[in-house]
Amino acid sequence: MARPFNTGDAKRTLDYFKKTTEQLSAASAGVESAKNAVMTSSDALAAEAVNALLSEIPVEEINRDKNGIRVKTLRDNGYNTIADLVPLSVQKLTAINGISEEAARTIKSIVKDIATKARQGIKIRLSTDNKTKESNALVLALAKYIRIRSLGKNCINLLKTYNPSISAGTADLSAAAGTLKWLFVSGEKKQKAEKAFNLLKELEGGEFAARAEEYLSALKAAGSLSVSSAWQEFAKNPVPFFNALEEVNPGIL
Repeated sequence: MARPFNTGDAKRTLDYFKKTTEQLSAASAGVESAKNAVMTSSDALAAEAVNALLSEIPVEEINRDKNGIRVKTLRDNGYNTIADLVPLSVQKLTAINGISEEAARTIKSIVKDIATKARQGIKIRLSTDNKTKESNALVLALAKYIRIRSLGKNCINLLKTYNPSISAGTADLSAAAGTLKWLFVSGEKKQKAEKAFNLLKELEGGEFAARAEEYLSALKAAGSLSVSSAWQEFAKNPVPFFNALEEVNPGIL
């Protein structure tokens, strides 16, 4: 029985479906990555707001409970607000002449408590009138997430619809694809391989391939979205952005 397709044709078809199904499957991981980017950038924007608040609290606040800390020494060394003290480690504080290790640990504990309470009360705002490095990152992350979330669902649904046929077809074709395999496989397997090849070629030239290309191209475009485009979308319709942010990081707005 002569083979109706050559080894090269079979290999190209198998390679296409292997690559395409892997890319479609990877879309779900892309959704999770985009979601993490929203979480990270929204936390960064909240941290910016916390820092702005702490920058308004004078360093004297650490002595509110009469802890006996040498605040003047801190000011003499350029530490004027709670925000100035947040990044300092105990070792860094101890290195300041006049600050003991015990005092440094007390300072660090008080500053951490103030920062924690400040963070609990912080809510972020997104506005086209306030474009910072952090808000740019968040709006871009949200625009990407909104796209990728929808496309990821499309990719998974496409796989669910066609994967049974693709899996069976690639298995039957692989069993008789090679030159030597074809010579020694049974007639039944040859018939299955021929049927599988025809089925896969139909899928490769039909709706499956068209939709896969559409979704994967859109995912690639989403990855290269610009900050300016994201802000334009936000200005046109901010509701999807707010909904997506509330979904990922509840209560931050």
